[in-house]
Amino acid sequence: MTDLVYPLGTGSILNNFELRMSIRSVEKYLTGYDKIYIIGECPDWAQNVVHIPFVEKSTVGDFNIMQKITKACETTEISDDFIFLNDDHYLLAPFTLPEFPYYYMGSLEESYRTRPDGYGRRARNSMNYLKEKGLPTKHFDIHYPIIYNKSLFLQYVTNGPDWSKQHFIIKSLYANSLKIEGEETKDFKRNELPVVGTKVFSSQPHIRANVQRFLLEQFPNMSRYESIGIHKNEKREVVASSI
Repeated sequence: MTDLVYPLGTGSILNNFELRMSIRSVEKYLTGYDKIYIIGECPDWAQNVVHIPFVEKSTVGDFNIMQKITKACETTEISDDFIFLNDDHYLLAPFTLPEFPYYYMGSLEESYRTRPDGYGRRARNSMNYLKEKGLPTKHFDIHYPIIYNKSLFLQYVTNGPDWSKQHFIIKSLYANSLKIEGEETKDFKRNELPVVGTKVFSSQPHIRANVQRFLLEQFPNMSRYESIGIHKNEKREVVASSI
């Protein structure tokens, strides 16, 4: 069975509404998974999950996520292959593990040219690194879950490029280093309702009321991973972290 790993930061203004909806979508549409691990913060309402505490040490989101995934790779209890989801990933169609597709959209060249910001610089760094290795440069860092193998992630992402000198985007490093063909799609991260036929949807940081209503209509029932008013230290297995 394949475990699920969510990285979670701080500062949710909706008591981690996004994570609640994401988990409900997993319970509704994903088959073949085992345990759910949350690395980082963990909301009080979460139950029947495994919590791995993690304190972020960087202002760069990709670097913090890389460290959290590295922690997952170093955690013996987590399956060798696990599926990684952000808290704002919502499944809208059935998927089965371990056959979850590797989705990408265009190339890293296209990505960094349209993003004159920190993310664009990290995309360019990733593109240059991959080109130096003679590897493909597809843009896998879109808002879809992805399956990682623990040993391969440590080899190609954690211990591949030199993170002490510059930062990178993670999914593209991993999938291109393995020369994964992938399935091309569009990225449906938006603050409007998803179009008909969307398989995976992602919301913006400040979710509009109509998007919240849409998610609640899609996933009205509490999952077995949530309980209102539960104390943070009850009904939740905790894995100690040295990071």
